Amino acid sequence: MNKKDPRLKVIYQEIKKLKRRLSRAQKGLGENTGNCAGREYKNCIAELKNQLAWALLDAGENENGLAMYQTLSWRTHAEMKFTGMARALIEMEYYNEARKLLGKGLSRFPESVPLLIAMGCLHQRLDNDFEALKYFEQAVKFTPDGRNALYNKALSLNNLGYYEDAEPIIKDLIEKYPDDPEYLVEMGYIDICRGYPEEAIPFYKKAKDAGYLNWSVYDGLFWSYYNMGLKNDALEIAIEGIKELPDSHSRLYGDLSSIYKEMGWIDEAKDILKKGLEVFPEDNDLMELLKEIEDEENNPDNGKKPPIKEILIVAALIKKLRNMRIFRPKK
Repeated sequence: MNKKDPRLKVIYQEIKKLKRRLSRAQKGLGENTGNCAGREYKNCIAELKNQLAWALLDAGENENGLAMYQTLSWRTHAEMKFTGMARALIEMEYYNEARKLLGKGLSRFPESVPLLIAMGCLHQRLDNDFEALKYFEQAVKFTPDGRNALYNKALSLNNLGYYEDAEPIIKDLIEKYPDDPEYLVEMGYIDICRGYPEEAIPFYKKAKDAGYLNWSVYDGLFWSYYNMGLKNDALEIAIEGIKELPDSHSRLYGDLSSIYKEMGWIDEAKDILKKGLEVFPEDNDLMELLKEIEDEENNPDNGKKPPIKEILIVAALIKKLRNMRIFRPKK
């Protein structure tokens, strides 16, 4: 979630509110230790810590969220502690630690939907979507209408190229939650992959108009316009994407470079890739794209490498990366 995302402001407002409530509850516990009111305050504090830790993870403050979850009692709040700590570890890319923790959690709570989703999301991160689907299917079995399980199931189906299976799931979620931008973006992605870019555009536009400023919206609109042959529209949205979200994802620089090169603006194509590498200095895709352009300049007739357009389309549609948090909050 980038800094301009309006949802981030809402999350920090919620964090501020939860911190105030937690402070009051802790003060109340200090004044009522040892009686019934004290036990109620303890339960209240634990629940507030859980909510606050989850909100911190939503804001990307993974270390603070993990630290908060570690203060909860294993005896009384084990399931939520397993889930929250696992989410933090996955976001911090401590995958082995997350796997061990989730294994312990599921051995104790084998029918826990949050833990099943968490394990599925871990396998998604590791590009093992066949394994991820097993956990999402189990979660759906226990909560047939659970939006978290259904959404993540659809993501894995898309990652595996099963767009026809993912489509009805996402469409149903959009019908039930029409203003959720992530569902709109995923439907746009499905339409692009199925070769219907003109149908993808309304979904991306609706997400964008709702204030969902995410690199995937600009990337999706770019490839929709590009694949329809609307080069000027593709150019405009690529420029806007970098202007609005310059440090969100290297894909945006690759998109703009591709349209520059398509239009014959080679110097501009190289310059934007170099700017991208200033922001993402270790990005291999940008390095390869820049090298390809330079090689073509030096050997314009070699014809041995596929054109940049084909490389970028493959990168966009097969090696699609998402900049989103796992475990969507229950609403």
